[in-house]
Order: sequence, then C-alpha cells, then structure tokens
Amino acid sequence: MLKILIADDHELIREGLSKIIAQKYMDAIIMTAYNGEDLIEKVGTEDWDLVISDISMLKNASFEALGYIKKVFPKLRVLVLSMHKEEVYGLRAYKSGAAGYITKEAPIEELLKAIDCVLNGNRYISPFMINMLSENMVSDYQKPLHEKLSTKEFEAFKLYSQKKSTTEVSQVMGLELSTVSTYKTRIFKKLKLATNSDLIKYAIDNKIF
Repeated sequence: MLKILIADDHELIREGLSKIIAQKYMDAIIMTAYNGEDLIEKVGTEDWDLVISDISMLKNASFEALGYIKKVFPKLRVLVLSMHKEEVYGLRAYKSGAAGYITKEAPIEELLKAIDCVLNGNRYISPFMINMLSENMVSDYQKPLHEKLSTKEFEAFKLYSQKKSTTEVSQVMGLELSTVSTYKTRIFKKLKLATNSDLIKYAIDNKIF
C-alpha cells in the first residue's frame, strides 16, 4: 500500500495536498508533519514511498536537513514543494538529494505529474530546470555569483541576509565563531560585496529569502 508523508507548516497546504493526492491515490495512506522536527521524527516511523516537503519549513539549515534525511534514509524519495522560484533553490535541492522540485504556484496537473514521476523511481525535472541545468554546465562567469557558494556558505549567507550577527549564525549552524567568520569572508569575496548592506541588497535582488 502506498504511503505518503506531507510536511508543511501551513495547515491549509497540508489539508489541501492530502485531499488532492487522496483523490488520485484512493488506497494511499497519507500522513502529515507540521514542522521540521515533526518531519524528521516521522520519516523513521514508516517505510514511506514518498515525502513531500516544503524546504523552507526546515528553517535555516534547510539543505543540510534534507541532506541528513537522505543520508539516514538513502532510499527515501523526497519531492520538494516550495514557495521559492526554481532558479533560487532548485539546483541546491537536487544537489542535496531531492527527487524533484516544484513550486507552490505550479498547477495541480504538474504536481500530480511530478508525484507520478518520483513514485516511478525517476527524478522530476521541470522544463525550466532542464534548461537551467544545461546552462549550469557552461563556464562559471555566466552563473549567478551565489551559485559559487558551498552549501554551508549558502546557509550562512541566508542567515546573514536576515541581519543575524556572526555569533547568532554560529549558534544556529552549530559551528565555531572562527569557522563562521571564515565563511563570511568567503561569501563577501565570492559575491564581490563590501558591506553588510551590500549583502542584504544582494539577497533581496536575487530573491534569496
């Protein structure tokens, strides 16, 4: 019997997705998780065929959390459903182990197509992402500067863009101050920034949060 876990911090989204999926997969067992901690707890309670999760719900260490889930449960299929545009988080989600990435603005037909694709053992890649992945193969100077950041640097960048101090970033990421300071130096260098205001403006301009 098909088992699907839906994770989102908005009840309307959870209930709406549950009803949409139940209409197509009438014999499926569908459960929900309301935050990142609940998701991580529930992924180990059943042999899930599919997890549909909002990446933002996993908070500041979203890609690390996704990577952790895939490391502990390597066969688990995770379809990321996000409010963020594909060009912002899509590629990083795939690199972190997602089997698919779809935005909340997508039509229901595309969502069901993505679910079918992932349940059949394939990765769902939208036409937009196919084009983006092709462009990602070209030389570095044509990529957005933030694509040059490592996963941890990108997580730190998101936190700094929320006006958090180095101490706060260190606490959230669970890293030494010296390590986080090194990340900040690399971020400013790779993004060619001079001030914290430049960093925040860059994040806003590129719809990072």
